[in-house]
Amino acid sequence: MKSLIIARLLKAKGYATACIGKWRLGDQPPFLPTRHGFDHYFGIPYSDDMDTSPPLPLMRGEKAIEAPVDRDYLTQRYAEETLRLITENRDRPFFIYLPYAMPGSTDRPFASPAFLGKSANGPDGDSIEEMDWSTGEILVILDRRGLDDNTLVVWTSATTPRAHSLQAKATDAVGNEGVDDTVNVTVEAAAPTVSITSISGKMGSKDVRIAGAH
Repeated sequence: MKSLIIARLLKAKGYATACIGKWRLGDQPPFLPTRHGFDHYFGIPYSDDMDTSPPLPLMRGEKAIEAPVDRDYLTQRYAEETLRLITENRDRPFFIYLPYAMPGSTDRPFASPAFLGKSANGPDGDSIEEMDWSTGEILVILDRRGLDDNTLVVWTSATTPRAHSLQAKATDAVGNEGVDDTVNVTVEAAAPTVSITSISGKMGSKDVRIAGAH
């Protein structure tokens, strides 16, 4: 069965379509968002924790514009790009897919200086608080542009937690100490997917706009 891609379906109905953020479905031209229904692409083409050569690029369309990209500013730049596209397309229906790169799977999540070290929950909290700020800015611009009553906003998370490696001292059957073992632990309570959907107005219009964050 051939897969149906929502960007293609909506583009055929006259929507402006954009992917802003982490793509992770292939970094070669045939696999990029612009070949699969998205008019606009701004982001990184694979997960930021992958060992890569050349360095992790930031792409616009099908061209790398920075390499390596400064990951501290990714969330901020994604927000700015999203606000710009909402403003430019305020008079037509649009679909924006916004898969954030953070918190990611690196040893230390990234955040801009405005949020770095500000959370009581360490680097993970810093990056999550910046995503929260980004979402707030998007909701504000929808309200200011008079678009909140016909824009469906969907927030979902499918990121499982990082596995934590624990080094433990083991004692063998005859009492000898110093046997090292490594245990990978996943916090199961953090694994379920969460989804939040919001719309202020009614779904009766064929021109309902869609903004999604992942």
